[in-house]
Amino acid sequence: MSWSEVKKINSDNEKSLDVLIKEQFSNKITPIDSKLTTTQTKVNSIETKVNSLESKVNNLESDLTSLINRVGIKSFQVVAGDLRGGYRTTVNINPVNLDKCLFYIDSRSVYTGKIMDFIVEQSFGKSLNLRNPNSNAAVTYRINIIEFY
Repeated sequence: MSWSEVKKINSDNEKSLDVLIKEQFSNKITPIDSKLTTTQTKVNSIETKVNSLESKVNNLESDLTSLINRVGIKSFQVVAGDLRGGYRTTVNINPVNLDKCLFYIDSRSVYTGKIMDFIVEQSFGKSLNLRNPNSNAAVTYRINIIEFY
């Protein structure tokens, strides 16, 4: 701003300082105001989407709970670990009624990832007796236990 412009602003006593500043800087203020408005609109849009997503997650949790109740699943447990070749072990589980359980067993070679034999022997509802019949291969296992009502 030149000295002559400053003199002109100071000589115009009929206008308030706010009006004088806006006149001098409106070409800079307007684009900033526009960007602020655009940014606020985008923030509002993001906030709306986050709220919508939160609502959908809550609905999904409710639907999943309802589905589990309709299917009649009482409990779900996962037991996982490794067992050396030819060895046995006993793992504790939460007590279940074995007559109402479904077991899904995945056992693979620790080294190659190939599916390997794996035995779950007699269990009394509080533990599983596991045996790896592969004398030379360690096995990694994962047992999903689903108990129904």
